[in-house]
Amino acid sequence: MKKYFIFLINQQIAMYYKNKPSVLYKTLDEIYHGDESDLSFAIRKFKSISGKLNTSGINEYIYNSYKNFSHYSKENEIHIIKKDEAVDKLEVKNIYISLETTGDFEFVDVLNEYNERFFIVNFDDGKYCWLKDYLNLKGGN
Repeated sequence: MKKYFIFLINQQIAMYYKNKPSVLYKTLDEIYHGDESDLSFAIRKFKSISGKLNTSGINEYIYNSYKNFSHYSKENEIHIIKKDEAVDKLEVKNIYISLETTGDFEFVDVLNEYNERFFIVNFDDGKYCWLKDYLNLKGGN
């Protein structure tokens, strides 16, 4: 399974980087792989790009969107969709959403309905895009 981080980008930053996702990715990657000695700078930089998530609101929205589907379950605070061999696990954290997937990206449409300013990143593979453009993840940037 591949792990993705989904960030809710502040409105002004999202407007500025709308057509420059590579610059936004580079900034997030620098924060993610940053030196711990410069942690306070990284935190300030991150807060200027993204902020705290409404975890209860997002969890409720996801639950209400999928609760009647047989392939959906929720264990503790982890949303799970299992279809055939495909598995997606999503957990809403305070400042990002964690998505582990075999590649189906089942939660993407619902998250994009919730807010169009989500930006998805796989730091291990260097893949990224605005969530609404998630199909790029399967074929590259």
